[in-house]
Amino acid sequence: MVDSNLQREEILPSEKAFAYKMRYDAMRRRAGRPSKNSSQFGTNFPEGRADDELAEQVGESRGQLHRYLRLVELIPSILELVDKKALALATAVEVSFLDHEVQQMLYEYMCENEICKTFQIFALRD
Repeated sequence: MVDSNLQREEILPSEKAFAYKMRYDAMRRRAGRPSKNSSQFGTNFPEGRADDELAEQVGESRGQLHRYLRLVELIPSILELVDKKALALATAVEVSFLDHEVQQMLYEYMCENEICKTFQIFALRD
């Protein structure tokens, strides 16, 4: 299901984020623990790190992959702003480092200061 969602022509940033997160988590589980004789920094992927391998599979840079992975840390209302292009991806990534309570306060502030109205205009156009 994750692979078929990523194959769609139009995919929302939130969909991409959750699909990448599911694949990344599965790859990390598959890698398991390193063997006793392996280096502390070694990986069980012949190609290297799990994020490098996933980035190559999905055609993104490792940095861009990590930006999408950060989006899963957003509260749903802010993530919706990203999907509707009312909030830039780079800004959303920075917001994702805030606690959910602070994100909620930020969202309420944005709504009080017309940013959410911009979002509603975008939603009406779609």
